[in-house]
Amino acid sequence: MLRDSTRADASFGFVGLSQQSIFWEHRDVNSSPCKFTTVPIAPLPVYLRLVRRTNSISGAYSTDGSNWIWLGTNQITFSQREFLAGLAVSSGTAASVEAVFDRVLIKNLKLE
Repeated sequence: MLRDSTRADASFGFVGLSQQSIFWEHRDVNSSPCKFTTVPIAPLPVYLRLVRRTNSISGAYSTDGSNWIWLGTNQITFSQREFLAGLAVSSGTAASVEAVFDRVLIKNLKLE
């Protein structure tokens, strides 16, 4: 996920995986409604990709880590140059869940 802030209504771009689907969820501007696109789950393993170019954020998935299927690209407005990036896991229920994050890569990060 890339997110403008910790506010509940902050703009964001998120690519995720559930037991039923792979999804691209986004809020393009703070305080606007969330929108999402889903596709049926692909055979595991599934690789997820989130790409930001200026205000354009895109989400994709792959079953081999090389050939990417793009779920969506949106113009998402962040209020500042700094924003939040993170990984998350949820079972979707009260049950516990385990996940493995592997091959996490951040490219072209400019720290000032």
